[in-house]
Amino acid sequence: MNYRRSIGKSVHLGTFSGETDGQDETKESNGKGNAMKEFIEYIVKHLVDNPDAVKVTEVVGETTVVYELRVAQPDMGKVIGKSGRTAHAMRVLLSAVSRKTGKHATLEILE
Repeated sequence: MNYRRSIGKSVHLGTFSGETDGQDETKESNGKGNAMKEFIEYIVKHLVDNPDAVKVTEVVGETTVVYELRVAQPDMGKVIGKSGRTAHAMRVLLSAVSRKTGKHATLEILE
């Protein structure tokens, strides 16, 4: 599945295999990881003024994957958007992509 920005760059999401042994686990973002986590990072890094401060942590459970997003304090408003519209749009995209995996995915924006 490809997503394209208006200037023609694309991001390939690949496939998400979120199988676990039933144990909850936390993974830190290091640039090489889950395609969903990279997708969130890609979107947020293009919204904020300080992309180096963007950090996505993935918490995997049996049926749910929670993505915890942390950004610099001055960029919180840009990530949340007016009346929460930007955050809602990111959650809708994440939910739509995660439905194909059979797992429920949520995005939490943390301070």
